[in-house]
Formats: sequence, C-alpha cells, structure tokens
Amino acid sequence: MKGPVLVIAAVAAGAILLAMWLIRHRALMASPGTFPAVGTDRRGRRHRVVGQYDDDTLRLFRSYSCKVRPAWSAQRCGMDLERVHADDLPETAVRVRVTDSTASFTLDLDPADASGLRAWIEAGPSQAVQPWWNSGRL
Repeated sequence: MKGPVLVIAAVAAGAILLAMWLIRHRALMASPGTFPAVGTDRRGRRHRVVGQYDDDTLRLFRSYSCKVRPAWSAQRCGMDLERVHADDLPETAVRVRVTDSTASFTLDLDPADASGLRAWIEAGPSQAVQPWWNSGRL
C-alpha cells in the first residue's frame, strides 16, 4: 500500500514544481524588457537565463529555477557591452560580453535582443551627471 502512495506523492510534487516553474517563467517573459539568453560565467559554465532590464538595473534569472531572486544584477550606470566573435554560434545568435565594476560574463542571444540591450545601456544617464554616491565607482 505504501508503494502507490509514494508514487502518487512523487508525481504530485513533480507536478507542483513544474507548475511553479511555468508560472515563474511566464511571468518573467511577460514583463517588458525581457529576453532569453545563454550566459557563461567566469568558470566557463553555461546557464540558460532570462534577462530583464528596467529603469536602471539589469537582472539575470536562471531559467531552470524556481527562485524569484535574480542570479545576478547590476546597475546600468557602470555597465558596458561589447560584441565578441564566436565561431560556434549559429548565424541567428550573437555573443556579447557584459561588464560592470564587479563582474564580467558573456551572453549568447538574439541580435535584436542584443541591440535592445545596447540601446538600453546607452540611453542611461551620463556618468558625468551621476552623484558620487550613486556612480558605482569610488
């Protein structure tokens, strides 16, 4: 009798986790300023991520996670984006390196999403007009 109950409980737990992930993923992708990408960290590990930018912050959420907090975030005022040559990507994707004062990583994403991210970074306020306590650098 315990065998079928355990199987049913495991299936129910799996269904709940799947539903939580689907709701989180749909909520992230429905927000304005979001894009799917594959990120590579300093150790060379690749992660599917969902990037989201708002007024002044870029956030990266891991795609296959139920966590609601971003895996990485940075302020726009200290961020830079450069295109990196990559032979291992299809023609429908580009690789960019995102750097800020604390971290650097690469993202493989759609060219339109890369252009949107670049425009968002460039549309930010100038470093010259940032107050010293909000510039990200001391």
